[in-house]
Amino acid sequence: MKEIVVGGIGILSGVVLFGLTLVAAAIYSPYQATVGYSSEMGLFVSTLGAIGIFPLVISTVLFASGIYFLVKDMKN
Repeated sequence: MKEIVVGGIGILSGVVLFGLTLVAAAIYSPYQATVGYSSEMGLFVSTLGAIGIFPLVISTVLFASGIYFLVKDMKN
């Protein structure tokens, strides 16, 4: 039962962090446009690069660990 709670919290935390990272990139995009950005990647992806990949990696790890705990508990 504890693994379901840990898995649910992991999935929820990963989704929220991923969403908030995308919202932060959307808010920061107009400021990035005035400074300059790579036209090859586009404004939004350049802004994600300026914010950093670290929050996206952490959200992916949280989501994957949440899925792992849910599957582990379902097998038992």
